[in-house]
Amino acid sequence: MQNVTAPPFFLSDPGEPVIKWKKWKKIFENYARVCGTNLSGERKQALLLHCLGGEGQEVLENLPPLLQADQRGLNEYEICARQLDLHYLPKISTIMERYHFGLREQGKEESVEEYITALRKLASSCKFGALVEERIRDQFVLRTLAKGQATVG
Repeated sequence: MQNVTAPPFFLSDPGEPVIKWKKWKKIFENYARVCGTNLSGERKQALLLHCLGGEGQEVLENLPPLLQADQRGLNEYEICARQLDLHYLPKISTIMERYHFGLREQGKEESVEEYITALRKLASSCKFGALVEERIRDQFVLRTLAKGQATVG
């Protein structure tokens, strides 16, 4: 496909990336999809290396390699992406994520839809599993400003 704009370099200069890794990776994945759906792991890795920028490539080169067991079944691109995930993604504490979920109240100017969307986003890192909808409903009932509108279903 022609005239497709590449994402901004992830890390062109030393320091912290302008765009967080998780968000930038989604942008890159969409860009790679537009470039071609049948990209080999090696070609997608080359595309990633280019889009990382000079400093991003330097960071990747200095990361510890994945253990052999962690590489099993992964192509070249997936190995690089996994190394960067381990380096840039924050370590998540389920307890703290659930604590923040439990504190979340509806804002005074926030619509019910916006509040539920915010709860869904918070719940995504809480590892609620099959109970996620029930937990969102319970939090909505407990912390919504529209107390008279809350009905138990």
